[in-house]
Amino acid sequence: MNTNSLKFQVLEWLFESYMEQPDTYKNINDFLEQKGISSETSMISFGYALKAAGFLKNASACNSEGAFMACISVNGIDFVSTAVKDETRQLIRFAIEEDTNGFLPLNDHLKLIPGNSEYASDISKYLKENNLSEIKKEDGQYYFKLSELAFIIFNNRPGKWDSKEGESGVNRKFA
Repeated sequence: MNTNSLKFQVLEWLFESYMEQPDTYKNINDFLEQKGISSETSMISFGYALKAAGFLKNASACNSEGAFMACISVNGIDFVSTAVKDETRQLIRFAIEEDTNGFLPLNDHLKLIPGNSEYASDISKYLKENNLSEIKKEDGQYYFKLSELAFIIFNNRPGKWDSKEGESGVNRKFA
């Protein structure tokens, strides 16, 4: 089996689990065995390669049975789905339309997995790592403030936002 195809399949499998419960860890070896890979060394190496590529969070081999427990990272989700990019665009659009320089609630505006604090944590980390926003956390809630870079990129990019003459300078429609 092609390694890239297997990587995609494992990440899709982990993404399906993540959509049900973002903090659930699965044993990658179980999936790899179903695909005909029986060498424990190969399974562990494959898992660590996914982790090194940034597709898994907090993954590690554990216990005497050689289980490789993992949860997909936002970068892993990004590899198999447009969900993270879609969510990010929605958050940035919301921030631009709010036209504020302050922090905005992140948890309340997540569409993919609304109300889940693990997902909010993952998305806030993604926004911060990609220099799209500043993040703060108060009382279990995440807040984001659009970075100047994100504002410039998404608000002034030809062909991505359409603005109407005479409006307050806030672009309204994402193409």
